[in-house]
Amino acid sequence: MDYLRGEWLPCRERWANCYTNRIFHIGNTSTNRVESMHSSLKKWLATSTHKIDTLFLRFHTSVNGRVIELRKDLEDSLFKVFALAYGPPYVNLNTTVSLWEVELLMEERERKIVQGCGCRIHETHGLPCKCKMDELSVAGVELHHHHLHPFWSSLVYESPPDLA
Repeated sequence: MDYLRGEWLPCRERWANCYTNRIFHIGNTSTNRVESMHSSLKKWLATSTHKIDTLFLRFHTSVNGRVIELRKDLEDSLFKVFALAYGPPYVNLNTTVSLWEVELLMEERERKIVQGCGCRIHETHGLPCKCKMDELSVAGVELHHHHLHPFWSSLVYESPPDLA
């Protein structure tokens, strides 16, 4: 157990990066949400004394509750006004992208290039990398949503399909 805590857990993040470093994943490198819902379903199936339709309705309600919670978090992030706090390069992205995305862009812009850009964030997230943002800055062009992968401006908050 000491080996697990001392050796494996600290380096697991770096270990996963070698597999996800050049694959377009838009930040989805974990299956925690799916695993959580699967675990809930397994518990209900193992302990349930109800009919299958009652069990299905309970699980459906739980999934819908999680969808509503995720939608609220995304909408809150999307509609936060960040342009004044983060300055001119990000003004045109206000209310068109999430706050998380702007923070990723800020981290990338402040990153120091030691040996070549590598364009990792472009390959993995579809966001402009440091060298691209520097080019835009030199040209006097501010970031717009068309500089980003279409995924980032296609977050649609519609109701999930009715499964009942």
